[in-house]
Amino acid sequence: MGRAKQLLPLGGRTMLEHAVHVALDSACRPIVVVLGASAEQCKAPLAGLDVEIAINGEWENGIGTSIRRGVAHMLGRAIVPRSAVLMLADQPAISSEILRGLIAAHAAGTQSVTICADGDIIGPPVVFDREHFGSLLLLRDGEGAKSLWLKNPEIVQRRLVSECRTDIDTPMDYKNYAGATLPEKIMPGGTGSA
Repeated sequence: MGRAKQLLPLGGRTMLEHAVHVALDSACRPIVVVLGASAEQCKAPLAGLDVEIAINGEWENGIGTSIRRGVAHMLGRAIVPRSAVLMLADQPAISSEILRGLIAAHAAGTQSVTICADGDIIGPPVVFDREHFGSLLLLRDGEGAKSLWLKNPEIVQRRLVSECRTDIDTPMDYKNYAGATLPEKIMPGGTGSA
């Protein structure tokens, strides 16, 4: 993108704010927001929200560093959650209703991981039990959690969520979803970078 895509405008908020409000409205708690590039700019609009911020100083090394940082933050809490939801800021079609449905399906199922799927696409958001926290801490820098689920399909249940296909990775993705071209400035007084 050439900029911090999580700060792109979407319906009166940034993409990051949208994702955080989806999580808040889903009743997930605690909510840990892992920030890397442009962390200070990203943190500002989240002030006052019921979230915990975890800064990933190794973000340039890949997604695995952000997952490890989020899991380490959860493990450092006084009460470690029984399960966690991993979601991304660049999936704006994911709603709080989808998250609630995913969590309910996980609670009703027998597998320790519940992933979103639509045809050949699988991925986040994903719910996983605490027993997988250790494995996630061992992810290589550029490795996403999907690698664990693919290696162990017997622990996974799939939930049909066609919205998981929407992922904003390029200016064209943003234009197709938001109906807008990339703004020259993504926040007043700054252009940001990713």
